[in-house]
Amino acid sequence: MSDIKRLSERIESALKVEIGSTRADAEEFKSALLKKLPILRDLAHQHVLILNKFKRENPGVEFPALHKELFSMEAETQPVTSVPQQQQEQQQPQVHHVQMQQQEQQQQQKQQQQV
Repeated sequence: MSDIKRLSERIESALKVEIGSTRADAEEFKSALLKKLPILRDLAHQHVLILNKFKRENPGVEFPALHKELFSMEAETQPVTSVPQQQQEQQQPQVHHVQMQQQEQQQQQKQQQQV
């Protein structure tokens, strides 16, 4: 089983426990939340596209550090092997985030093909 699949199952399990302890309609609520995932992924993708366009059109604008950590697209364009060790450690959350997004998109595509 892949790490992404295990992580996904653990998150879903934690979500089930949390919802179960706070809501009487836990199963229906969890199902409704899970149905929203494709919409949220699409919104996140659109957000990245808009941010990239804004960055291209406004190259002098400096973003806060947290924003850079969450939304930097530099991790996709720079090979990790050519970055000094300290920068690699700083970029690991970005690389992991990008990899997770790509794997989620692949899983969505597989699910859509099965339907």
